[in-house]
Amino acid sequence: MGSLKTSHANLEDLYASDGTGPPIVPTTLSMKRVKFLVNSLRFDGGTTQQARGGTLDKAAPIRDVLDMLTQNCLLPYSIGENVVIDEMMVGFRGKCPFRRYIIVSLS
Repeated sequence: MGSLKTSHANLEDLYASDGTGPPIVPTTLSMKRVKFLVNSLRFDGGTTQQARGGTLDKAAPIRDVLDMLTQNCLLPYSIGENVVIDEMMVGFRGKCPFRRYIIVSLS
């Protein structure tokens, strides 16, 4: 939705069948499923919010899910001796609540 610049669009507008909505949206998830997920998922309950206190972690409400996702993504990989790591810097002029810095160690 971010690439289509429709992240703040109304759900009914995204699933419009008159040709005004993006055609890729109904092919990914049905509107019924999206409504179910939106109504069912809640990451930040009152008890966890109080337990965190005044943490500066922007991802704190979803930290448990994010950590589980990270661990599950690492499971199927076994790195061998022929590994290539590639990176690319992409220009971005939008607002972002966090910054990432690349730290290079010359040891």
